[in-house]
Amino acid sequence: MKTFLQFVNESVEIPSTISIEDFVKELHFPKDIQENVIDWWGKNRNRIKIHYFPFNTPHPIMGCFLDENTVAINSIPRVPGEIKLFITLHESRHADQHKEGRFMGPYFDSVKNNDKQTFLKAYKELESESNDFTIKAMTDMGFDQFIRFQSRMLRGNEEHGQEVWGMMKEDIEKYKANDMFDLLLNQIL
Repeated sequence: MKTFLQFVNESVEIPSTISIEDFVKELHFPKDIQENVIDWWGKNRNRIKIHYFPFNTPHPIMGCFLDENTVAINSIPRVPGEIKLFITLHESRHADQHKEGRFMGPYFDSVKNNDKQTFLKAYKELESESNDFTIKAMTDMGFDQFIRFQSRMLRGNEEHGQEVWGMMKEDIEKYKANDMFDLLLNQIL
């Protein structure tokens, strides 16, 4: 299985990382919220590197994790900064799940092996867990009102397993992807 670093070493062009300080400025948060995010990130996510760039994809991919320490966020969508922060945190939790050995088999391998039931069960569980983590994190950072009003929409991804299955199945075949990182890099670059 290739890792993110192996892809980088193969000269795949991925824009450099962005600091959390610069990222929250890009998201146009008020100064006090920027400080809350930076403080929380430093205490809880400091190992996670962020790549923020326009994805080259026809798919509605807002973000992805590239290894256990790296997330990539699509800069193209015109959505509120809170949504981009949500995606960043959500994908960072997927990086944790990968680090814990709970992601690749039920998520990627199940699609590659045409085991739809395993994928759909794992998809819902992993997405729900990532959403729980992210909702708590954003509440801790002071986004209470946003979370209160948007939590149903933010959890909408938990119900899109069928669509993700179809997209992954098609792209695994199209790109001859051997693992999740191979697939994701082909989808976003």
